[in-house]
Amino acid sequence: MQRVLLIGGTGFCGPHLARLLADAGAEVTVGSRSARANFSAWHTRILDGIEVRRLDMLDPFTVQAAMEGVDTVVHAASVSKSRSSDLALEQDINSNLIGTVHIMRAAASAGIERVVLLSSAGTVYGMGQDAPYTEVDACVPISSYGIVKLAAENYVKLLGETHGISTLIARLSNPIGPGQTGADGQGIVAVFYKQLMQDLPVKIFGDGKAERDYIDVTEAMGAVRDLMISQAEGIFNIGSGRSSTILEIAAALEEVVGKRLTYQKIPPARPADVGHIRLSIDKLANQIERRPERDLLQVIKGFVDWASTC
Repeated sequence: MQRVLLIGGTGFCGPHLARLLADAGAEVTVGSRSARANFSAWHTRILDGIEVRRLDMLDPFTVQAAMEGVDTVVHAASVSKSRSSDLALEQDINSNLIGTVHIMRAAASAGIERVVLLSSAGTVYGMGQDAPYTEVDACVPISSYGIVKLAAENYVKLLGETHGISTLIARLSNPIGPGQTGADGQGIVAVFYKQLMQDLPVKIFGDGKAERDYIDVTEAMGAVRDLMISQAEGIFNIGSGRSSTILEIAAALEEVVGKRLTYQKIPPARPADVGHIRLSIDKLANQIERRPERDLLQVIKGFVDWASTC
């Protein structure tokens, strides 16, 4: 894990992982479509001292050039979001799935030893089994985003086996923490916090009882780092092992901020929204011998402490 190329390291999760890997002694290069000149103050701070180079995963030549001298590639890039992907199916496929194939082919040509893929547990499992979901449960995604994420996992496994590349797939639950801005409606706590601070009503689709598995982003990326250090292979759920409803998230945010939310309920729930997600993290705990320590209130407080200074 000495030399790591992290593709997609200027979003939300990627910078946290880049920082943790660098602090653990890895030589990290972040590949991104964004230039440093366009970074937010948070991105500039967390990526301080880490090399950043322009890279587009849809351009196989720049991808392969960035892999020179690299041992491990982390694929954390995603062009579309869960809900928007259904409105632009071709773009989702061309960007996220074809981009993943480009990365794997470039890795094979460059002699990369290991590829780590950050995937999406909630969208991949979809409406498959009853919670908690284990890594061997059926995946029945209900959005284009989930279908493409699952296909990306399969191509990473296929091309890894074909070319002798070790692969690790981290299925993330719903991370919360610094760097999450609520842009494009992503990140329920960030979205609710922004609306709360602007005295706007919070939009809740459905009855608010949909359950998600939420985890502190630093603990989530710490688990990915520890899996990489342990040389783990295969698929691992990265979550808290607990679930909370949307209404419980809103109540916890009210408690932390000390301010009441107003609600605008919009029935029914959106088609791409999975009803209930809670992950089994037994496999993860057995591999790295630890579980997430922060509860929901602590996680939300950590986000609010950061957001209140922005």
